[in-house]
Amino acid sequence: MARYPSRQQRHAFTLIELLVVVSIIIVLIALSAVAIIRFGRLGPSQATIANMSKIKSTLDGQWAEVTRKAQDTATGGQGNPVAKLNAVNRQLDQAFPTSLTEVLAINAGTPNNQPYLNYLQSFGLVPGATSGVPNTDVSSIPPEVQSAICLMMILERGPANRAVTPDQLGSSGALTGQFTVTVATASGTQPVTLTLPYCVDAWGNPLRFGRVASSATSPRTYLIQSIGADQKAGTADDIFSNNL
Repeated sequence: MARYPSRQQRHAFTLIELLVVVSIIIVLIALSAVAIIRFGRLGPSQATIANMSKIKSTLDGQWAEVTRKAQDTATGGQGNPVAKLNAVNRQLDQAFPTSLTEVLAINAGTPNNQPYLNYLQSFGLVPGATSGVPNTDVSSIPPEVQSAICLMMILERGPANRAVTPDQLGSSGALTGQFTVTVATASGTQPVTLTLPYCVDAWGNPLRFGRVASSATSPRTYLIQSIGADQKAGTADDIFSNNL
């Protein structure tokens, strides 16, 4: 006659075994959470890198063309290479402004800025003018927004006849930011809402555009920066165009 184990003889999980199982589950949940967080960060980072790479490709062509023409026309001669380099850098500064203040400072020495001034007028950023100089105070516009506006303006108006359209930048046009700024004029202040296609990162931050000081023998270059998910400049998740 077969014998069956009594209730007392049947095996049950011990407290230690239960704790081990619970610990394994907790570890798996933690690993999954880390993977999800990393994936969430990776997506915007890759989108931002793709966007900045397309901008960089276009801007490289513009910058190289202006540099070449400036080197051909800059004065100074072989006897004074420093003076010639300074003349090249001045032309680069005029062709690639990084703030609205630079664009508004038009005079006989900065003829390249006139198309840019017209571009800003189309946005309503320079509604008035006195003696040919816009009667506008843009100092209240954050510097990072100013530099993003300048970047978009350079890409679309394009020095050296290298202008592009948002469609030419492909899927990066999906990255669009909207910013409301205040512009002061002689008649008072007015809000202006700006839509910046492809000149923002995937977190909605305006891309920061700046010129990098040249060496003693080379013309200056440029730098585009995304401040990343933490929205703080100078941290580990910043993305720079010179690393792409």
